[in-house]
Amino acid sequence: MKNEKSLVLIAAGCLALAGCASNKNAETAEAPDETMDTMETADAVESAERTTDNPWITDADDYSGGEWTSEADESGYVEAADDYREPAPVEMMPEPAPETKVAESKPVEKPKASEKPKATPEPAMAKGDMSMEEMMAAYMEASTPGEHHEHLSHFVGSWTYTSKFWEYPGAEPGLSTGTASVRPDLGGRYFVERVEGSFMDMPFEGRNMMGYDKVAKEYFFAWGDSMSTGIMVGRGQCDGDGKVFTYHATYNDPMAGPQKVKSVVTVVNNNMHIYESFAQDEKGQWWKNMELTYKRRN
Repeated sequence: MKNEKSLVLIAAGCLALAGCASNKNAETAEAPDETMDTMETADAVESAERTTDNPWITDADDYSGGEWTSEADESGYVEAADDYREPAPVEMMPEPAPETKVAESKPVEKPKASEKPKATPEPAMAKGDMSMEEMMAAYMEASTPGEHHEHLSHFVGSWTYTSKFWEYPGAEPGLSTGTASVRPDLGGRYFVERVEGSFMDMPFEGRNMMGYDKVAKEYFFAWGDSMSTGIMVGRGQCDGDGKVFTYHATYNDPMAGPQKVKSVVTVVNNNMHIYESFAQDEKGQWWKNMELTYKRRN
């Protein structure tokens, strides 16, 4: 009996302990969590303080940046580098294209019944319109010496000359003498002259190339001498008989600058010709400043 009473007391004690535990759990579930409320309130206060200190953030709830740190830059704006996002680009509206004015077309005037339409001139014949035979014939004609080269053949040979030179109109002429030789070159297409003598008591040499350009249809000469480093180029024509050649040229005078020259060569006979040179005065009038008389050497 004594043992049975002991078992009853133990069971009763267990039931009492179970009841106490049940009441304890119920009280815990019904009571508010004061610790959680305290932590949330502290976080909100800290967030509000940080939002107030940072002029770039107006509302803590809208802040979507990174983590708050203990250090801030000069502007007070701090966020985690990993959460930084570039602002979206602003699309600019394109400028309107300038208005283009369309030129008003004028009505085409129709020719009157009494008027005849004007004839369109035919274009000059181009190389593309010529056959190979015609092109070759044109080049052969341009490169073949003709009658004008025959006129120049008079000067071929050896010559002596006497010269007169005037420094200004009315002055006494200076006199000099020399020799010249002329030979055909490149199949009679050109004529090369070599001059040796004296000028103003000084040794003098000169070279001259004469010819006739069949394409340009004009005579020409190119003269250079030992008293200059330049060249004088003249172009001109001759009379119908090929006895008088008239050239116009320019040269650079070291004192007066560019100067115009007119040269006239007159064939007196087969053994004699005269060269005359003319300069211009201030009024543009020609005056003779040089004369050379050539005589053929035996």
